[in-house]
Amino acid sequence: MEAVDEPKPTRRTNEVGPTGAQVAENLRRIRDARGLSTTRLSKLLAEVGRPIQPTGITKIEKRERKVDVDDLVALALVLNVSPLALLLPPTDGDDAVSLAPSMTVPAWLAWEWSEGTSPALDSVVGDDDDGLLRETQAYESLSLPPQRLNERKQPASRAAFMLRVQVRQLVSGMLRDAPVGASRGRLAEARRWHGRLADELAHVEQDLASKE
Repeated sequence: MEAVDEPKPTRRTNEVGPTGAQVAENLRRIRDARGLSTTRLSKLLAEVGRPIQPTGITKIEKRERKVDVDDLVALALVLNVSPLALLLPPTDGDDAVSLAPSMTVPAWLAWEWSEGTSPALDSVVGDDDDGLLRETQAYESLSLPPQRLNERKQPASRAAFMLRVQVRQLVSGMLRDAPVGASRGRLAEARRWHGRLADELAHVEQDLASKE
């Protein structure tokens, strides 16, 4: 008798994951804030060429219907919000946000990652400063259009970005009761980037003065 391979467990195709659940919650919240009925929202979606029946909107909000990327963009358009307002929770603190079934990051990091400001640093490079910078550069080169990327590469912009990252990680660590030594190290890095930013802004001031 031939051995029969056991079927591999598969995820149900209609299962709503953590991001889908967040979209459902945000859709209901924003729709209520806009004072839109499901019927009115359905008409607005039809006007932009992406119709969803009122019953479909209700099913989305009940997590009974998945939202594809075209639905998401159309919903953001007619609700007049950023797509991120549907994808992420309305918080910017240290609360955990689930980006995938087995991955969570602080809310502030989820927003910075989605805005093209910072990679999901905690899960990629931890506290390694060299790795942080390398991964940030790779992340930006693949995430941003060339013009925005060139703006970010300017010395003053780079120093400001790295200062922001260090301060964010310092505060996040303190909220998590990180070891004092680690927090002092992060503070020292923040001061270093603060000094570099001051130097770069001084250079900018000199350039402006030379043009007057």
